[in-house]
Amino acid sequence: MARFLVAQGADAKIPDLQGSTPLLWASIRGDEAMVKLLLNITNISNKQDTQGSAAWWARKNGHTHIAELIEHKVSASQGSGTSDISHDEYVGPTAHANLTVVVSASIKGIVVPALVSTGAQVTIMSMKLATQFGIANLIDKRFFGTARGNSVVKILGRIHHTTIILNGMDFPSSFTILEPDDVGLILGLDFLKRHRCAVDLYQNKLLMPSYGGYVPMIETTTSLEPGQILV
Repeated sequence: MARFLVAQGADAKIPDLQGSTPLLWASIRGDEAMVKLLLNITNISNKQDTQGSAAWWARKNGHTHIAELIEHKVSASQGSGTSDISHDEYVGPTAHANLTVVVSASIKGIVVPALVSTGAQVTIMSMKLATQFGIANLIDKRFFGTARGNSVVKILGRIHHTTIILNGMDFPSSFTILEPDDVGLILGLDFLKRHRCAVDLYQNKLLMPSYGGYVPMIETTTSLEPGQILV
């Protein structure tokens, strides 16, 4: 059935309302035949967050062989290790300098400002913050590469899973780790889709209907430095 649907033009990479792709679900369930089929018809790249999550969930559920299949395909598809991340996916120092609305985010007990960006395709963290949070050891360096926008920056790897706390709610997330310190912490579309968030600029809230709550935005008249600790 899956092969028939793809032959009819269906896109096997399209996620469901929770941001989960068919490959992710097949990995969670340990459906090796389906995983192999999806790997053969799906182009895997550094830009697709769910591929790393699929391997992580497969291993978590005891499907080690499936996790290895996915990781091998990811590694083979990297080629030169270059990822063409669009300008909107890399927010540089200019955007941060004018930043006035953010949310307060906590990882490992450290609270920092996080930019919520509907223009960023992936969720991003600087290496400086990863080190500050004490999670740099979780970086999968096989996902290295180059992010190309108005400038070229190094992708140091990917953290496939860690928990970020927003307004007392726990959110599992993955992060693309970039070298520049000025990147800070950016919650991208992958995070917003996965957790079915809605940005409400009228109430200045990040709505989380699936969690029955919301995250208040921080309004400030002064610029916040990326990674600045909030107290």
